[in-house]
Amino acid sequence: MKTKLFSLALALCWLPMALVAQSIERNVVGSAGASASGANVSIDYTLGETVVLTVSNSNNTLTQGFHQPASVSVSVAEVSNYTYSVFPNPFNDMVQVELQLASASTVQIRLVDLYGRVVYSQEMATMNAGPHLLPLDTKDFAAGSYLLSVCVAEYNKNLPTISTRQLSLVR
Repeated sequence: MKTKLFSLALALCWLPMALVAQSIERNVVGSAGASASGANVSIDYTLGETVVLTVSNSNNTLTQGFHQPASVSVSVAEVSNYTYSVFPNPFNDMVQVELQLASASTVQIRLVDLYGRVVYSQEMATMNAGPHLLPLDTKDFAAGSYLLSVCVAEYNKNLPTISTRQLSLVR
């Protein structure tokens, strides 16, 4: 009888601690931190946590860091105002960029080696909608892998669209 009573008392004492131990609280213990907010941005940070940021507009909310809301849903709309292909790949002395623009745009092409050095950069004047063939002379480049970035900025858009592909130069 005493054993059953002791077991019951132990279970009643242990049960609340077990339930609390299974919850996850989003708390940070730190020696310093702060919060700041502006018209569209609220920033919370704690010493040791690099960035916590929440940015939202009428349709989307982007959050980064530990202080996340309990439920986060993010939608990303893919904007395609151009298409392009690069040929040949791998290439030797010349590579062609075939670009199809949906509207008049400013185009910038950059070729970067894997050390992060820009080895070729060209910004074209305004290009009309339609197909364009852009040859890149690579005779003086070393063999290896490169990243080709195509940046297209339409006049009626705030942000440019950037796409990057890996190319291989063989000798």
